[in-house]
Amino acid sequence: MMWELHGNSGPAQHFPGHDLVVTGLAVSPDSLHLCTGSRDNTMCKWDIETGACLHRAAISRNLVTHLCWVPGEPYVIQTSEDKMIRIWDTRELQVAHTFPTKQHIQTYCDLWDLRQTRNRVREYKGHFQTTASCVFLPKGLALAPLIATSSYDCMVKIWNQ
Repeated sequence: MMWELHGNSGPAQHFPGHDLVVTGLAVSPDSLHLCTGSRDNTMCKWDIETGACLHRAAISRNLVTHLCWVPGEPYVIQTSEDKMIRIWDTRELQVAHTFPTKQHIQTYCDLWDLRQTRNRVREYKGHFQTTASCVFLPKGLALAPLIATSSYDCMVKIWNQ
């Protein structure tokens, strides 16, 4: 459900379509689309205004744990309990690239260049327990977007280059 902050007391939009708990949510940078992931092994792309499901994709053993929309790109990064990181092209909601994680408990965040080389650019280490989520923060005074990570160690960290 989507709620208006100033207005009605009820939800402004519903997005029915998953059969189990929705565990991942990412809004496109232009605020026109929404991607959701669920424990039902599916990903959905929605039209925020109409609530219509534009695309639905299923992957076996893909229990979604987190989603993050890449700023300025049509890609969503998705993590899951199968220890894989998937890059989804949201135009047709198809997997564009897959990265295996190095271990079951990931205590760091990797930054990858997806444009051509698909090489790891940087590794952000600093958490003492599993990294729970990672988001790009909008460019402010910095030249490049900052990255925020959260962890089971009860910490949120903001990273710059």
